Amino acid sequence: MRRSEELAEKMIASGKCPIEALVRLAEKAEMDGDISQAINAWKSTLPYLYPRPKSVEFAPEDLVELTRSLSEVRAQEQHANEHSTGYGERLETAIRKISLAQ
Repeated sequence: MRRSEELAEKMIASGKCPIEALVRLAEKAEMDGDISQAINAWKSTLPYLYPRPKSVEFAPEDLVELTRSLSEVRAQEQHANEHSTGYGERLETAIRKISLAQ
């Protein structure tokens, strides 16, 4: 690790930065219309700018509980949808009430 840091410091001190070089290459490739080369150069800069997301572990019982909760919510939504009137039905009811009132 120390060796890598020393190398990086030497390169930057001498005005050579690999990330900046990759950015220049990507920009040049874009100007030249070489989209494939530009994509590859830009992708090469990503690890320096955005670290990879760390994996998250869940206990199996937490996943089971989450699945149960989601199932309950879906069942409640389905039940509510089955017993509610849609916009079209409410509109027809309103029209009938207006017709009866006249």
